[in-house]
Amino acid sequence: MIEKFDLRGYEAFFRKYFSLFVSFANKYLGDYEQSRDVVQELFVLFWGKRADFHDEISAKVFFYKSIRNSALNLLEHSKVKDRYNKFKQLHEDEHEFFLSSIVREEIINTVNRELDKLSSMERRVLLLSMEGKKNDEIADNLNISVNTVKTHKARAYKELRKTLSHLNTLVSLLLS
Repeated sequence: MIEKFDLRGYEAFFRKYFSLFVSFANKYLGDYEQSRDVVQELFVLFWGKRADFHDEISAKVFFYKSIRNSALNLLEHSKVKDRYNKFKQLHEDEHEFFLSSIVREEIINTVNRELDKLSSMERRVLLLSMEGKKNDEIADNLNISVNTVKTHKARAYKELRKTLSHLNTLVSLLLS
């Protein structure tokens, strides 16, 4: 039994109980290094309060209670960090979704404006093509020849490439 916690008594108490206290902390934390850190910090705290303890029993009670409280605080802090990280990830995902929605809407709006500038036949040919129809189906649908369909598509694509070339810059700016 250690009766006073002078340097010699402190060292004896440390050697006798350090491993036991680490093992106890590890049952809560499941992380040996973190358990060692908790117990070491408590020994430092204990050294500053050693005059408050009159015997080994009161010191052990202090350690067991302090280890439990420290471990529970660490676990709670870990849960808070996990919740924060999940919130942060969700926020980043929402932000990316928000930006991609803006980009998508801007592109759709710009393409629709440019489609409206095409001749009515070029626009109709292009819209049917975008629906997945083949040139011969478009020709039958509009009562025009396949070559006329090809000509209207070529003119429409040429005009759209010219007028929509700025979209690459817009997309880059919105996503950076």
